[in-house]
Amino acid sequence: FELRNDDATAALERSRVELASQELRARLAFTRENVSAAQAEQAKAEALRKTVAQHESYVATLQIRAPFAGRVTARELDRMQGTFYRAGEELAHFGRADGCDVRIALDQEDEPHFRASIEQPLRVRVEGMGTVFPAKLSRVESRATRELIDPALTALGGGPLALRRVEADSAASQNDDSKGAAAYELAEPHFVALARLATDEPFCAGQMARVKLHSTRAENLWELAQSRFARWLKTYTVRT
Repeated sequence: FELRNDDATAALERSRVELASQELRARLAFTRENVSAAQAEQAKAEALRKTVAQHESYVATLQIRAPFAGRVTARELDRMQGTFYRAGEELAHFGRADGCDVRIALDQEDEPHFRASIEQPLRVRVEGMGTVFPAKLSRVESRATRELIDPALTALGGGPLALRRVEADSAASQNDDSKGAAAYELAEPHFVALARLATDEPFCAGQMARVKLHSTRAENLWELAQSRFARWLKTYTVRT
């Protein structure tokens, strides 16, 4: 994707011109053998070099390249040209052309075990299929979220994740098109992890699966018992 930001490009060119002028002033001060003035002008030039580098770094992000060979989905590419996007807005979904990834919803008790096992193998059992597939844990998001990870994982879709209604003022701040999706949020914050399936078996997007991980993180029996009791108590309270 090639993005354009006229303000950012103009700021970069302006900072380059200012840097060139400042470097000229620094050279003139040096030729006049004015040491203190030359040092001051050099310090200003160094600050401008950092400013130029910051602008260049931002402008470089306007060219978005895929990290691997894959396929763009869920976007009409022919309608994207000339469209305005706000900072942080999603451009497209991108997936590998071969194989697939599994999105995993982690509660806060399981997150440390998964984070300590990145790049480690795990097993995936897809519902409706008797085969257990090998996979590799590739990523764990840095923050937990209450946003709907996937509708199929929630209680409304028959999944295991409990929901709660969003407060009225929060829902009112959403656009009309998204009010239906924003009416609920996860009852408990969850982390999102990604695992890469090591198989050529064809899958359909949205299939449900369960994963099993042998944790490399040490945990004593007392901590394990506390965690299991807290989880049982939370489930019992919700059901009651």
